[in-house]
Amino acid sequence: MTDIATGASAPTPASPPSPAPSSAPAQPASSAPVTPGPKAWAEMPAEQRHAQLRGPANDRARGYSPAVAQREAAAARAAGEAPPGDRPPPAADQQQPPTDGGAKFKVGKFEVSEQELADLRTRQAADAVRKSAFDAALPTPDAYRAELPSDFKPPAGVEFKIDTADPALAQFKQFAHKYRLPQEAFAEGLAIYAGKEVGTQGSIDAARAAQIAKLGGAGPARIDNLMRVMDGNGLGVVKSGVFSAAQVEALETFFAKLENQGAAPFSQKHRVAPDDADRIPGYENMSFEQRRFAQDTLASRRNSR
Repeated sequence: MTDIATGASAPTPASPPSPAPSSAPAQPASSAPVTPGPKAWAEMPAEQRHAQLRGPANDRARGYSPAVAQREAAAARAAGEAPPGDRPPPAADQQQPPTDGGAKFKVGKFEVSEQELADLRTRQAADAVRKSAFDAALPTPDAYRAELPSDFKPPAGVEFKIDTADPALAQFKQFAHKYRLPQEAFAEGLAIYAGKEVGTQGSIDAARAAQIAKLGGAGPARIDNLMRVMDGNGLGVVKSGVFSAAQVEALETFFAKLENQGAAPFSQKHRVAPDDADRIPGYENMSFEQRRFAQDTLASRRNSR
């Protein structure tokens, strides 16, 4: 370059000295990571340090851009590589083929492997052991106990007792053994039958109490006296058919008429006076029960003469 003032050539300015080459070779970004702190970390360029701190790129965390995808595909084709969309997935993402369970053998219309046959034999052996243990604990028909479950509670005032001599109980034991029922199931079956019987008996007792109440406070005594009269007249076999207050009242009226033979009131006129020993004082004013009691007493006194 020529100086304008002097016309002399100006000295060419010296070019800046180039930096001295680093004694440590440049480390590629794909090299093994270096822990911050040692000398090698201090000698690394800033770009490499940032790459080490960021770690490998996560393609899944990057958003999708059609333009970027087209550029990457064009660059890959220019380099003779397959586009990213046509590349096979990583080995970790590839679906593993199913594990071969072994050769299959055709048995009829089924195909089974050796392992499946082994599992089947194992289950069969376990089932056989359980069946053998169950059969050993199964009671014989005579060994079933006629006992109700501990949680069976009949209603208050109602008592139920199993009749061990009932033929139906023996039949139920045979049934339980035939169908392999354990003792617990046999007891539950007895509880169902007992509950039905208790309910029936409770209904009968409630109905009987209601009919006795209709006869008044002397209801029990009237019923007892009627039963004795029926026995005395040979009607004891029909006593079980009396179950209502209307029946008791009708039978009392019938026996009262039968006692008087359905005639008018008896008169002692033109008759010899009876023996005082055979008279019942106050008979006309007595109730039906009192008359029957007095008559029974008189009859027993006559028989003792």
